[in-house]
Amino acid sequence: GLPADVDVVRGPVSNIYGSRAIGGVVPSRTKDADDIIKKGQTWGVEASSDFGSNGPMGFGALFAAARVGQNVDLFLGGTYRAQSDYKDGNGDVVPGTGYDTWTGIAKATFRPADFHEVKFTGLNYNADYTTYNTALVNGALPSTATQYGSTVLNQTATASWNYTNPNDNVFDWRSTLYWNKVKQDQIKVAGTASSITGAIGNPRYFTINTVGFDANNTSRFVWHHIRNAITI
Repeated sequence: GLPADVDVVRGPVSNIYGSRAIGGVVPSRTKDADDIIKKGQTWGVEASSDFGSNGPMGFGALFAAARVGQNVDLFLGGTYRAQSDYKDGNGDVVPGTGYDTWTGIAKATFRPADFHEVKFTGLNYNADYTTYNTALVNGALPSTATQYGSTVLNQTATASWNYTNPNDNVFDWRSTLYWNKVKQDQIKVAGTASSITGAIGNPRYFTINTVGFDANNTSRFVWHHIRNAITI
């Protein structure tokens, strides 16, 4: 899908990526124009797909990128996956395992001056599925089980400015301003009416909006033949 590479750092690494994590961190980098455009080319397209008979299920992805001169990169793409309820090892259908998911990504990168890079990124994740709040009985849902038709939306927009000059030991600058929205909508589609779950057709939802920024600079110097780096 969207990730271009993922690092898994295990163990109590308290300072890597500024996370102070005890168990470790899993940073990922999404695809960008350099992942699509071959060296020496000005544009590129990447497509992939697969199909599975258990369900059935299907997946498709399409990404395109173009380089305008030496200072502008444009990137656009998305994925779509559809999965029907699959069967377990006994050949029984497992309820609630089907879903439809689509993702989208767009990036615009500008280099207004030497060693400076400004990037705008938009990400979208949308998933539709059915969930229920009870265990299976003999491989099937009880008729009284509450089921919800669910939609999950996750959207992110970022704007970043980075400055890296190998000859500048004082400034190595990274900054990002971001907005994220997480929204879940559910509608009761089956089950017995109650004061907790409501009646069939009743909705429930939540939305979380987050705005934030990250800025850091690394300065480097040599002291008694020891190379040092200070990040603030």
